[in-house]
Amino acid sequence: MKGNRKSINRKSREARYEIVAIQQALFKRNQKLIEASIARPPKYLAEYEAEVLRRTKSFREAISPKELIQRAQTVDIVYIGDYHTLRPAQKTFLHVAEGLVKAGRQAGKGQEPLTIFAMEMVETEKQATLDAYMKGKWSKAKENRFLSEVIGPDHWLVGNWENYKPILEFARQNNILVAGIEGKGGTKLHTRSDSLARRDKHMAETIVELLSKYPFHTIMVLVGELHIAPPHLPKMVRKLAGTRNLKKPKCLILYQNREEIYWKLVKQGKEDTIEVVHIKGDEYCSLNTPPHIVQQSYVNWLEAGETLVDSPDLGDKFREIAEIIAQFLGIDLKGALDQVEVYSAHDLSFFARLKQSKAFTKSELDIIREQVLSSESYTIPNMGMVYLAKLSLNHIAEEASHFIHYVCAKSSREPADLVNSFYARCLEEALGFFGSKVINPKRKCDHQRDFLQDIETFREKGIAAVDGEAYRLARFVIAHKDMEKGKSKKSDPWLKVLYSQDVDMFNRLTHALGYMLGDRLYYGLKRDRISKEEIRNLFHERFDEEEQPLLTYFALCRRLSSIRIPKRL
Repeated sequence: MKGNRKSINRKSREARYEIVAIQQALFKRNQKLIEASIARPPKYLAEYEAEVLRRTKSFREAISPKELIQRAQTVDIVYIGDYHTLRPAQKTFLHVAEGLVKAGRQAGKGQEPLTIFAMEMVETEKQATLDAYMKGKWSKAKENRFLSEVIGPDHWLVGNWENYKPILEFARQNNILVAGIEGKGGTKLHTRSDSLARRDKHMAETIVELLSKYPFHTIMVLVGELHIAPPHLPKMVRKLAGTRNLKKPKCLILYQNREEIYWKLVKQGKEDTIEVVHIKGDEYCSLNTPPHIVQQSYVNWLEAGETLVDSPDLGDKFREIAEIIAQFLGIDLKGALDQVEVYSAHDLSFFARLKQSKAFTKSELDIIREQVLSSESYTIPNMGMVYLAKLSLNHIAEEASHFIHYVCAKSSREPADLVNSFYARCLEEALGFFGSKVINPKRKCDHQRDFLQDIETFREKGIAAVDGEAYRLARFVIAHKDMEKGKSKKSDPWLKVLYSQDVDMFNRLTHALGYMLGDRLYYGLKRDRISKEEIRNLFHERFDEEEQPLLTYFALCRRLSSIRIPKRL
Protein backbone atom coordinates (compact mmCIF):
# COMPACT_ATOMS: atom_id res chain seq x y z
CA MET A 1 0.00 0.00 0.00
CA LYS A 2 2.84 2.37 0.88
CA GLY A 3 4.55 1.65 -2.43
CA ASN A 4 1.33 2.42 -4.29
CA ARG A 5 1.02 5.72 -2.40
CA LYS A 6 4.56 6.69 -3.41
CA SER A 7 3.69 5.92 -7.02
CA ILE A 8 0.61 8.17 -6.82
CA ASN A 9 2.69 10.97 -5.30
CA ARG A 10 5.28 10.63 -8.05
CA LYS A 11 2.62 10.71 -10.78
CA SER A 12 0.98 13.72 -9.16
CA ARG A 13 4.27 15.60 -9.10
CA GLU A 14 4.89 14.69 -12.73
CA ALA A 15 1.44 16.04 -13.68
CA ARG A 16 2.17 19.28 -11.84
CA TYR A 17 5.56 19.68 -13.58
CA GLU A 18 3.87 19.14 -16.93
CA ILE A 19 1.29 21.85 -16.22
CA VAL A 20 4.03 24.28 -15.20
CA ALA A 21 6.00 23.43 -18.36
CA ILE A 22 2.92 24.19 -20.46
CA GLN A 23 2.52 27.59 -18.76
CA GLN A 24 6.18 28.46 -19.29
CA ALA A 25 6.14 27.43 -22.96
CA LEU A 26 3.05 29.55 -23.63
CA PHE A 27 4.61 32.44 -21.70
CA LYS A 28 7.79 32.38 -23.81
CA ARG A 29 5.82 32.19 -27.04
CA ASN A 30 3.58 35.12 -26.07
CA GLN A 31 6.61 37.13 -24.96
CA LYS A 32 8.10 36.78 -28.42
CA LEU A 33 4.83 37.87 -30.03
CA ILE A 34 4.66 40.98 -27.83
CA GLU A 35 8.30 41.92 -28.36
CA ALA A 36 7.88 41.55 -32.12
CA SER A 37 4.75 43.71 -32.20
CA ILE A 38 5.82 46.78 -30.23
CA ALA A 39 8.68 49.18 -30.62
CA ARG A 40 11.36 49.63 -27.98
CA PRO A 41 9.78 51.65 -25.14
CA PRO A 42 10.97 55.24 -24.67
CA LYS A 43 13.34 55.95 -21.79
CA TYR A 44 10.70 57.45 -19.49
CA LEU A 45 8.50 54.35 -19.87
CA ALA A 46 11.41 51.95 -19.40
CA GLU A 47 12.32 53.75 -16.16
CA TYR A 48 8.79 53.44 -14.82
CA GLU A 49 8.71 49.75 -15.73
CA ALA A 50 12.11 49.14 -14.12
CA GLU A 51 10.91 50.69 -10.85
CA VAL A 52 7.86 48.39 -10.69
CA LEU A 53 9.97 45.37 -11.62
CA ARG A 54 12.55 46.20 -8.95
CA ARG A 55 9.88 46.41 -6.27
CA THR A 56 8.07 43.18 -7.19
CA LYS A 57 10.86 40.62 -7.41
CA SER A 58 10.02 38.93 -4.11
CA PHE A 59 7.66 39.04 -1.14
CA ARG A 60 7.66 38.63 2.62
CA GLU A 61 4.58 36.56 3.33
CA ALA A 62 1.31 35.26 2.00
CA ILE A 63 -1.93 36.71 3.38
CA SER A 64 -5.56 35.84 2.79
CA PRO A 65 -7.92 37.99 0.69
CA LYS A 66 -9.82 38.66 3.93
CA GLU A 67 -6.66 40.05 5.56
CA LEU A 68 -6.11 42.30 2.55
CA ILE A 69 -9.61 43.77 2.95
CA GLN A 70 -8.99 44.29 6.67
CA ARG A 71 -5.77 46.19 5.97
CA ALA A 72 -7.46 48.24 3.25
CA GLN A 73 -10.00 49.37 5.84
CA THR A 74 -7.27 51.16 7.80
CA VAL A 75 -5.95 53.42 5.02
CA ASP A 76 -7.04 56.58 3.23
CA ILE A 77 -6.11 55.52 -0.32
CA VAL A 78 -6.09 52.08 -1.93
CA TYR A 79 -4.08 52.08 -5.16
CA ILE A 80 -4.89 49.10 -7.39
CA GLY A 81 -2.73 48.50 -10.42
CA ASP A 82 -4.76 47.95 -13.56
CA TYR A 83 -3.92 45.77 -16.55
CA HIS A 84 -6.43 47.23 -18.96
CA THR A 85 -6.92 44.21 -21.22
CA LEU A 86 -7.27 41.64 -18.41
CA ARG A 87 -10.78 41.23 -16.98
CA PRO A 88 -9.58 39.62 -13.69
CA ALA A 89 -7.63 42.83 -12.99
CA GLN A 90 -10.83 44.86 -12.97
CA LYS A 91 -12.59 42.10 -11.01
CA THR A 92 -9.96 42.44 -8.28
CA PHE A 93 -10.82 46.12 -7.91
CA LEU A 94 -14.50 45.22 -7.71
CA HIS A 95 -13.92 42.48 -5.13
CA VAL A 96 -11.89 44.80 -2.88
CA ALA A 97 -14.64 47.43 -3.22
CA GLU A 98 -17.30 44.88 -2.28
CA GLY A 99 -15.25 43.90 0.76
CA LEU A 100 -14.81 47.49 1.91
CA VAL A 101 -18.49 48.36 1.45
CA LYS A 102 -19.62 45.23 3.29
CA ALA A 103 -17.13 45.77 6.12
CA GLY A 104 -18.18 49.41 6.47
CA ARG A 105 -21.83 48.50 6.79
CA GLN A 106 -21.13 45.71 9.27
CA ALA A 107 -19.16 48.18 11.38
CA GLY A 108 -22.32 50.27 11.74
CA LYS A 109 -21.22 53.18 9.59
CA GLY A 110 -24.64 53.41 7.96
CA GLN A 111 -25.91 52.50 4.54
CA GLU A 112 -23.97 55.19 2.67
CA PRO A 113 -20.56 53.64 1.89
CA LEU A 114 -17.58 55.82 2.79
CA THR A 115 -15.85 54.87 -0.44
CA ILE A 116 -14.93 56.79 -3.59
CA PHE A 117 -13.78 55.34 -6.92
CA ALA A 118 -11.04 57.38 -8.62
CA MET A 119 -10.58 56.04 -12.14
CA GLU A 120 -7.98 56.64 -14.81
CA MET A 121 -10.41 55.64 -17.56
CA VAL A 122 -12.23 59.03 -17.49
CA GLU A 123 -10.58 62.40 -18.03
CA THR A 124 -11.52 65.04 -15.45
CA GLU A 125 -13.00 67.33 -18.07
CA LYS A 126 -15.53 64.57 -18.85
CA GLN A 127 -16.77 64.40 -15.25
CA ALA A 128 -20.18 65.88 -16.08
CA THR A 129 -20.74 63.16 -18.67
CA LEU A 130 -19.70 60.52 -16.15
CA ASP A 131 -22.07 62.00 -13.54
CA ALA A 132 -24.94 61.90 -16.02
CA TYR A 133 -24.21 58.25 -16.76
CA MET A 134 -24.11 57.38 -13.05
CA LYS A 135 -27.31 59.24 -12.17
CA GLY A 136 -30.50 57.19 -11.97
CA LYS A 137 -31.04 53.83 -13.59
CA TRP A 138 -29.00 52.36 -16.40
CA SER A 139 -30.31 52.53 -19.94
CA LYS A 140 -28.77 51.57 -23.26
CA ALA A 141 -29.26 55.10 -24.60
CA LYS A 142 -27.45 56.52 -21.57
CA GLU A 143 -24.60 54.03 -22.03
CA ASN A 144 -24.24 54.82 -25.74
CA ARG A 145 -24.12 58.55 -24.98
CA PHE A 146 -21.42 57.99 -22.35
CA LEU A 147 -19.33 55.86 -24.69
CA SER A 148 -19.61 58.29 -27.59
CA GLU A 149 -18.60 61.28 -25.47
CA VAL A 150 -15.96 59.68 -23.23
CA ILE A 151 -14.55 56.70 -25.12
CA GLY A 152 -13.18 58.01 -28.40
CA PRO A 153 -11.63 55.85 -31.13
CA ASP A 154 -8.11 56.40 -29.73
CA HIS A 155 -9.04 55.57 -26.10
CA TRP A 156 -7.25 52.55 -24.60
CA LEU A 157 -10.65 51.40 -23.32
CA VAL A 158 -11.80 50.53 -26.85
CA GLY A 159 -12.43 46.79 -26.82
CA ASN A 160 -12.33 46.61 -23.01
CA TRP A 161 -15.48 48.49 -21.95
CA GLU A 162 -17.31 45.36 -20.80
CA ASN A 163 -14.51 44.77 -18.26
CA TYR A 164 -15.16 48.13 -16.58
CA LYS A 165 -18.91 48.46 -16.84
CA PRO A 166 -19.57 46.18 -13.77
CA ILE A 167 -17.50 48.56 -11.61
CA LEU A 168 -19.66 51.53 -12.54
CA GLU A 169 -22.83 49.49 -12.07
CA PHE A 170 -21.70 48.45 -8.59
CA ALA A 171 -21.01 52.10 -7.79
CA ARG A 172 -24.47 53.10 -9.07
CA GLN A 173 -26.20 50.41 -6.98
CA ASN A 174 -24.29 51.42 -3.84
CA ASN A 175 -24.35 55.23 -4.24
CA ILE A 176 -20.58 55.43 -4.59
CA LEU A 177 -19.09 58.60 -6.06
CA VAL A 178 -17.01 57.88 -9.18
CA ALA A 179 -14.43 60.49 -10.16
CA GLY A 180 -12.41 60.67 -13.37
CA ILE A 181 -8.79 61.55 -12.54
CA GLU A 182 -7.03 61.49 -15.91
CA GLY A 183 -5.73 64.66 -17.56
CA LYS A 184 -6.78 65.88 -20.98
CA GLY A 185 -5.54 63.49 -23.66
CA GLY A 186 -4.21 61.03 -21.10
CA THR A 187 -6.60 58.26 -22.18
CA LYS A 188 -5.29 58.32 -25.73
CA LEU A 189 -3.06 55.51 -26.93
CA HIS A 190 -0.47 57.91 -28.31
CA THR A 191 0.59 60.59 -25.82
CA ARG A 192 3.57 62.89 -25.33
CA SER A 193 6.93 61.51 -24.26
CA ASP A 194 6.62 63.05 -20.79
CA SER A 195 3.09 61.71 -20.36
CA LEU A 196 3.56 59.45 -17.34
CA ALA A 197 5.00 62.11 -15.02
CA ARG A 198 2.63 64.76 -16.40
CA ARG A 199 -0.35 62.47 -15.96
CA ASP A 200 0.74 61.48 -12.45
CA LYS A 201 0.80 65.15 -11.47
CA HIS A 202 -2.71 65.79 -12.78
CA MET A 203 -4.10 62.63 -11.19
CA ALA A 204 -2.42 63.52 -7.88
CA GLU A 205 -4.07 66.95 -7.91
CA THR A 206 -7.48 65.36 -8.46
CA ILE A 207 -6.96 62.76 -5.72
CA VAL A 208 -5.81 65.39 -3.23
CA GLU A 209 -8.90 67.44 -4.03
CA LEU A 210 -10.98 64.38 -3.17
CA LEU A 211 -9.02 63.89 0.06
CA SER A 212 -9.73 67.46 1.03
CA LYS A 213 -13.41 67.29 0.20
CA TYR A 214 -14.07 63.81 1.64
CA PRO A 215 -11.67 63.37 4.60
CA PHE A 216 -13.50 60.36 6.07
CA HIS A 217 -13.77 58.34 2.87
CA THR A 218 -11.51 55.63 1.48
CA ILE A 219 -10.43 56.54 -2.04
CA MET A 220 -9.96 53.53 -4.31
CA VAL A 221 -7.73 54.40 -7.24
CA LEU A 222 -7.78 52.19 -10.34
CA VAL A 223 -4.87 53.16 -12.56
CA GLY A 224 -2.28 51.50 -14.79
CA GLU A 225 0.22 49.54 -12.72
CA LEU A 226 3.25 51.61 -13.70
CA HIS A 227 1.71 54.60 -11.90
CA ILE A 228 1.28 53.00 -8.47
CA ALA A 229 4.91 52.35 -7.47
CA PRO A 230 5.57 54.51 -4.36
CA PRO A 231 8.00 56.94 -6.13
CA HIS A 232 5.38 57.70 -8.78
CA LEU A 233 1.73 58.67 -8.17
CA PRO A 234 1.68 57.92 -4.38
CA LYS A 235 4.70 60.19 -3.84
CA MET A 236 3.08 63.05 -5.76
CA VAL A 237 -0.14 62.66 -3.75
CA ARG A 238 1.74 62.83 -0.44
CA LYS A 239 3.70 65.86 -1.60
CA LEU A 240 0.63 67.77 -2.80
CA ALA A 241 -1.31 66.84 0.35
CA GLY A 242 1.49 68.45 2.37
CA THR A 243 1.26 71.68 0.40
CA ARG A 244 -2.49 71.75 1.20
CA ASN A 245 -1.81 71.22 4.94
CA LEU A 246 -3.61 67.88 4.79
CA LYS A 247 -2.49 64.94 6.90
CA LYS A 248 -0.15 62.51 5.19
CA PRO A 249 -2.50 59.93 3.68
CA LYS A 250 -2.05 56.29 4.61
CA CYS A 251 -2.11 54.08 1.56
CA LEU A 252 -2.17 50.48 0.41
CA ILE A 253 -0.64 49.60 -2.95
CA LEU A 254 -1.86 46.47 -4.72
CA TYR A 255 0.06 45.25 -7.76
CA GLN A 256 -1.44 42.43 -9.79
CA ASN A 257 -0.03 39.19 -11.23
CA ARG A 258 3.63 40.12 -11.16
CA GLU A 259 5.65 37.53 -13.06
CA GLU A 260 8.61 37.18 -10.70
CA ILE A 261 6.35 36.57 -7.72
CA TYR A 262 4.20 34.06 -9.60
CA TRP A 263 7.21 32.00 -10.73
CA LYS A 264 8.60 32.03 -7.17
CA LEU A 265 5.29 30.60 -5.95
CA VAL A 266 5.50 27.98 -8.71
CA LYS A 267 8.93 26.91 -7.45
CA GLN A 268 7.46 26.57 -3.97
CA GLY A 269 4.46 24.61 -5.28
CA LYS A 270 2.10 27.24 -3.85
CA GLU A 271 0.74 29.02 -6.93
CA ASP A 272 -2.65 27.32 -6.52
CA THR A 273 -3.13 28.15 -2.86
CA ILE A 274 -1.83 31.71 -2.52
CA GLU A 275 -3.93 34.59 -3.80
CA VAL A 276 -2.31 37.60 -2.12
CA VAL A 277 1.21 38.33 -0.87
CA HIS A 278 2.65 41.14 1.24
CA ILE A 279 5.73 42.50 -0.51
CA LYS A 280 6.84 45.03 2.11
CA GLY A 281 5.54 48.11 3.86
CA ASP A 282 2.31 49.18 2.20
CA GLU A 283 2.92 47.17 -0.99
CA TYR A 284 1.01 43.97 -1.83
CA CYS A 285 0.34 41.83 -4.89
CA SER A 286 -2.72 39.81 -5.87
CA LEU A 287 -2.23 36.73 -8.06
CA ASN A 288 -5.35 35.58 -9.83
CA THR A 289 -4.03 34.96 -13.34
CA PRO A 290 -0.90 33.14 -14.64
CA PRO A 291 1.56 35.31 -16.64
CA HIS A 292 0.82 33.67 -19.99
CA ILE A 293 -2.90 34.44 -19.66
CA VAL A 294 -2.09 38.06 -18.81
CA GLN A 295 0.07 38.24 -21.91
CA GLN A 296 -2.57 36.62 -24.09
CA SER A 297 -5.11 39.29 -23.13
CA TYR A 298 -2.63 41.92 -24.34
CA VAL A 299 -1.80 40.00 -27.53
CA ASN A 300 -5.53 39.79 -28.25
CA TRP A 301 -5.92 43.52 -27.73
CA LEU A 302 -2.85 44.36 -29.85
CA GLU A 303 -4.33 42.47 -32.75
CA ALA A 304 -7.74 44.08 -32.07
CA GLY A 305 -10.25 42.82 -34.61
CA GLU A 306 -7.85 40.24 -35.98
CA THR A 307 -6.97 38.27 -32.85
CA LEU A 308 -8.52 34.90 -32.93
CA VAL A 309 -11.65 36.74 -34.14
CA ASP A 310 -12.19 35.76 -37.75
CA SER A 311 -8.48 35.32 -38.14
CA PRO A 312 -6.66 32.65 -40.12
CA ASP A 313 -4.92 31.85 -36.83
CA LEU A 314 -8.16 30.89 -35.07
CA GLY A 315 -8.05 27.27 -36.22
CA ASP A 316 -4.32 27.08 -35.52
CA LYS A 317 -4.84 28.43 -31.99
CA PHE A 318 -7.59 25.87 -31.33
CA ARG A 319 -5.46 23.01 -32.65
CA GLU A 320 -2.45 24.13 -30.61
CA ILE A 321 -4.41 24.25 -27.34
CA ALA A 322 -6.18 20.95 -28.07
CA GLU A 323 -2.86 19.26 -28.77
CA ILE A 324 -1.35 20.56 -25.52
CA ILE A 325 -4.26 19.20 -23.46
CA ALA A 326 -4.25 15.88 -25.32
CA GLN A 327 -0.50 15.44 -24.83
CA PHE A 328 -0.84 16.25 -21.14
CA LEU A 329 -3.45 13.50 -20.80
CA GLY A 330 -1.48 11.05 -22.94
CA ILE A 331 -4.17 10.97 -25.63
CA ASP A 332 -3.32 10.43 -29.30
CA LEU A 333 -5.84 12.32 -31.42
CA LYS A 334 -4.62 10.49 -34.56
CA GLY A 335 -5.05 13.35 -36.98
CA ALA A 336 -8.54 14.33 -35.77
CA LEU A 337 -7.44 17.96 -35.56
CA ASP A 338 -6.21 18.14 -39.15
CA GLN A 339 -9.64 18.69 -40.67
CA VAL A 340 -11.39 20.56 -37.86
CA GLU A 341 -13.02 23.85 -38.89
CA VAL A 342 -13.26 26.59 -36.26
CA TYR A 343 -15.78 29.44 -36.45
CA SER A 344 -16.43 32.53 -34.37
CA ALA A 345 -19.35 34.89 -33.89
CA HIS A 346 -18.00 36.89 -36.84
CA ASP A 347 -18.59 33.96 -39.18
CA LEU A 348 -21.84 32.05 -38.73
CA SER A 349 -21.70 30.44 -42.17
CA PHE A 350 -21.35 27.04 -40.54
CA PHE A 351 -25.05 27.12 -39.59
CA ALA A 352 -26.13 27.26 -43.22
CA ARG A 353 -23.84 24.30 -43.92
CA LEU A 354 -25.45 22.33 -41.11
CA LYS A 355 -28.89 22.88 -42.62
CA GLN A 356 -27.68 21.93 -46.08
CA SER A 357 -26.07 18.72 -44.79
CA LYS A 358 -29.50 17.23 -43.89
CA ALA A 359 -27.69 15.47 -41.00
CA PHE A 360 -29.69 17.27 -38.30
CA THR A 361 -33.33 17.34 -37.37
CA LYS A 362 -35.17 20.63 -36.93
CA SER A 363 -35.11 20.22 -33.14
CA GLU A 364 -31.34 19.58 -33.20
CA LEU A 365 -30.79 22.70 -35.31
CA ASP A 366 -32.99 24.66 -32.91
CA ILE A 367 -30.79 23.55 -30.00
CA ILE A 368 -27.65 24.66 -31.84
CA ARG A 369 -29.30 27.99 -32.70
CA GLU A 370 -30.22 28.48 -29.02
CA GLN A 371 -26.61 27.81 -28.02
CA VAL A 372 -25.36 30.41 -30.48
CA LEU A 373 -27.96 33.00 -29.40
CA SER A 374 -27.01 32.35 -25.75
CA SER A 375 -23.34 33.07 -26.58
CA GLU A 376 -22.41 29.46 -25.86
CA SER A 377 -19.63 27.66 -27.71
CA TYR A 378 -20.57 24.47 -29.49
CA THR A 379 -18.72 21.46 -30.87
CA ILE A 380 -20.24 19.45 -33.73
CA PRO A 381 -17.86 16.50 -33.98
CA ASN A 382 -19.61 14.53 -36.73
CA MET A 383 -19.19 17.60 -38.96
CA GLY A 384 -15.69 18.42 -37.74
CA MET A 385 -16.87 21.89 -36.66
CA VAL A 386 -16.27 24.01 -33.57
CA TYR A 387 -18.07 27.27 -32.87
CA LEU A 388 -16.34 29.60 -30.38
CA ALA A 389 -18.67 32.20 -28.88
CA LYS A 390 -15.90 33.66 -26.72
CA LEU A 391 -12.30 33.92 -27.78
CA SER A 392 -10.35 33.83 -24.53
CA LEU A 393 -7.87 31.05 -23.89
CA ASN A 394 -10.21 29.74 -21.18
CA HIS A 395 -13.04 29.13 -23.63
CA ILE A 396 -10.80 27.87 -26.43
CA ALA A 397 -9.29 25.33 -24.01
CA GLU A 398 -12.73 24.37 -22.72
CA GLU A 399 -14.11 23.71 -26.20
CA ALA A 400 -10.89 21.93 -27.21
CA SER A 401 -11.47 19.59 -24.26
CA HIS A 402 -15.01 18.90 -25.45
CA PHE A 403 -13.62 18.08 -28.88
CA ILE A 404 -11.05 15.71 -27.37
CA HIS A 405 -13.83 13.97 -25.43
CA TYR A 406 -15.90 13.48 -28.56
CA VAL A 407 -12.88 12.12 -30.46
CA CYS A 408 -12.00 9.69 -27.64
CA ALA A 409 -15.56 8.55 -26.91
CA LYS A 410 -16.45 8.36 -30.61
CA SER A 411 -19.92 9.60 -29.74
CA SER A 412 -21.73 12.87 -29.20
CA ARG A 413 -25.10 11.36 -28.25
CA GLU A 414 -26.66 12.12 -24.89
CA PRO A 415 -29.01 9.71 -23.05
CA ALA A 416 -32.64 9.87 -24.09
CA ASP A 417 -34.04 10.25 -20.58
CA LEU A 418 -33.99 13.70 -19.00
CA VAL A 419 -32.16 12.86 -15.77
CA ASN A 420 -29.21 11.07 -17.35
CA SER A 421 -29.04 13.69 -20.10
CA PHE A 422 -28.67 16.26 -17.30
CA TYR A 423 -25.73 14.42 -15.73
CA ALA A 424 -24.13 13.64 -19.08
CA ARG A 425 -24.05 17.38 -19.71
CA CYS A 426 -22.62 18.01 -16.22
CA LEU A 427 -19.81 15.53 -16.91
CA GLU A 428 -19.08 17.09 -20.30
CA GLU A 429 -18.82 20.52 -18.67
CA ALA A 430 -16.56 19.05 -15.98
CA LEU A 431 -14.13 17.73 -18.60
CA GLY A 432 -14.21 21.06 -20.41
CA PHE A 433 -13.44 23.02 -17.26
CA PHE A 434 -10.70 20.57 -16.25
CA GLY A 435 -9.01 20.99 -19.64
CA SER A 436 -9.17 24.78 -19.34
CA LYS A 437 -7.45 24.52 -15.93
CA VAL A 438 -4.55 22.69 -17.57
CA ILE A 439 -4.01 25.83 -19.67
CA ASN A 440 -5.00 28.37 -16.99
CA PRO A 441 -4.61 26.90 -13.47
CA LYS A 442 -5.96 30.12 -11.94
CA ARG A 443 -9.29 29.93 -13.73
CA LYS A 444 -12.11 30.20 -11.21
CA CYS A 445 -15.69 29.11 -10.99
CA ASP A 446 -18.42 29.64 -8.42
CA HIS A 447 -18.73 27.01 -5.72
CA GLN A 448 -21.38 26.32 -3.11
CA ARG A 449 -20.19 29.10 -0.78
CA ASP A 450 -20.48 31.60 -3.63
CA PHE A 451 -24.04 30.59 -4.47
CA LEU A 452 -25.00 30.73 -0.78
CA GLN A 453 -23.59 34.25 -0.63
CA ASP A 454 -25.57 35.16 -3.76
CA ILE A 455 -28.78 33.97 -2.14
CA GLU A 456 -28.04 36.04 0.97
CA THR A 457 -27.39 39.11 -1.19
CA PHE A 458 -30.58 38.56 -3.17
CA ARG A 459 -32.61 38.31 0.02
CA GLU A 460 -31.07 41.53 1.39
CA LYS A 461 -31.73 43.56 -1.76
CA GLY A 462 -34.91 41.90 -2.90
CA ILE A 463 -35.07 39.66 -5.93
CA ALA A 464 -36.74 42.39 -7.98
CA ALA A 465 -33.58 44.50 -7.62
CA VAL A 466 -31.26 41.81 -8.96
CA ASP A 467 -31.09 39.13 -11.62
CA GLY A 468 -34.05 36.83 -10.94
CA GLU A 469 -32.57 34.09 -13.12
CA ALA A 470 -29.33 34.22 -11.11
CA TYR A 471 -31.37 33.78 -7.93
CA ARG A 472 -33.13 30.73 -9.39
CA LEU A 473 -29.79 29.27 -10.48
CA ALA A 474 -28.34 29.71 -6.99
CA ARG A 475 -31.36 28.04 -5.38
CA PHE A 476 -31.17 25.09 -7.79
CA VAL A 477 -27.42 24.65 -7.21
CA ILE A 478 -27.78 24.67 -3.43
CA ALA A 479 -30.72 22.26 -3.59
CA HIS A 480 -28.63 19.89 -5.72
CA LYS A 481 -25.58 20.13 -3.47
CA ASP A 482 -27.76 19.35 -0.45
CA MET A 483 -29.05 16.31 -2.33
CA GLU A 484 -25.47 15.17 -3.06
CA LYS A 485 -24.73 15.30 0.67
CA GLY A 486 -27.96 13.60 1.66
CA LYS A 487 -29.22 16.75 3.38
CA SER A 488 -32.18 17.54 1.17
CA LYS A 489 -35.83 16.98 1.99
CA LYS A 490 -38.12 15.14 -0.40
CA SER A 491 -40.52 18.04 -0.13
CA ASP A 492 -37.94 20.56 -1.37
CA PRO A 493 -39.83 22.42 -4.16
CA TRP A 494 -36.59 23.21 -6.01
CA LEU A 495 -35.70 19.54 -6.37
CA LYS A 496 -39.12 18.64 -7.73
CA VAL A 497 -38.59 20.78 -10.85
CA LEU A 498 -34.79 20.54 -11.05
CA TYR A 499 -34.56 18.49 -14.26
CA SER A 500 -37.49 20.00 -16.12
CA GLN A 501 -36.20 23.53 -16.62
CA ASP A 502 -36.19 25.44 -19.88
CA VAL A 503 -33.14 25.16 -22.15
CA ASP A 504 -31.46 28.28 -20.77
CA MET A 505 -31.68 27.23 -17.11
CA PHE A 506 -30.77 23.63 -18.03
CA ASN A 507 -27.56 24.94 -19.63
CA ARG A 508 -26.75 27.33 -16.77
CA LEU A 509 -27.30 24.69 -14.12
CA THR A 510 -25.29 21.94 -15.83
CA HIS A 511 -22.52 24.47 -16.46
CA ALA A 512 -22.43 25.46 -12.79
CA LEU A 513 -22.43 21.89 -11.44
CA GLY A 514 -20.03 20.69 -14.14
CA TYR A 515 -17.57 23.50 -13.55
CA MET A 516 -17.50 22.73 -9.82
CA LEU A 517 -16.73 19.09 -10.54
CA GLY A 518 -14.11 20.01 -13.14
CA ASP A 519 -12.39 22.25 -10.60
CA ARG A 520 -12.35 19.37 -8.11
CA LEU A 521 -10.95 17.01 -10.76
CA TYR A 522 -8.05 19.42 -11.28
CA TYR A 523 -7.24 19.87 -7.60
CA GLY A 524 -7.87 16.17 -7.00
CA LEU A 525 -5.18 15.37 -9.57
CA LYS A 526 -2.73 17.76 -7.96
CA ARG A 527 -3.44 16.39 -4.48
CA ASP A 528 -3.22 12.68 -5.23
CA ARG A 529 -6.96 12.02 -4.96
CA ILE A 530 -7.42 10.97 -8.57
CA SER A 531 -4.89 9.87 -11.17
CA LYS A 532 -4.28 11.18 -14.65
CA GLU A 533 -5.14 7.71 -15.98
CA GLU A 534 -8.59 7.89 -14.36
CA ILE A 535 -9.22 11.32 -15.87
CA ARG A 536 -8.02 10.05 -19.24
CA ASN A 537 -10.53 7.21 -18.93
CA LEU A 538 -13.28 9.78 -18.30
CA PHE A 539 -12.44 11.37 -21.64
CA HIS A 540 -13.11 7.97 -23.24
CA GLU A 541 -16.50 7.53 -21.52
CA ARG A 542 -19.52 7.88 -23.85
CA PHE A 543 -21.94 9.14 -21.17
CA ASP A 544 -24.88 7.74 -23.14
CA GLU A 545 -25.59 4.46 -21.34
CA GLU A 546 -28.57 4.02 -19.02
CA GLU A 547 -27.89 5.27 -15.47
CA GLN A 548 -24.13 5.56 -16.17
CA PRO A 549 -23.92 9.40 -16.26
CA LEU A 550 -25.86 9.74 -12.99
CA LEU A 551 -23.76 7.10 -11.21
CA THR A 552 -20.47 8.51 -12.52
CA TYR A 553 -21.35 12.06 -11.51
CA PHE A 554 -22.35 11.17 -7.95
CA ALA A 555 -19.41 8.80 -7.49
CA LEU A 556 -16.95 11.54 -8.47
CA CYS A 557 -18.68 14.13 -6.29
CA ARG A 558 -18.52 11.84 -3.25
CA ARG A 559 -14.90 10.96 -3.88
CA LEU A 560 -13.76 14.56 -4.33
CA SER A 561 -16.11 16.29 -1.88
CA SER A 562 -13.39 16.91 0.71
CA ILE A 563 -11.01 18.57 -1.76
CA ARG A 564 -10.32 22.08 -0.52
CA ILE A 565 -10.80 24.73 -3.19
CA PRO A 566 -8.59 27.82 -2.61
CA LYS A 567 -10.46 30.97 -1.71
CA ARG A 568 -10.11 33.69 -4.31
CA LEU A 569 -10.03 37.48 -4.14
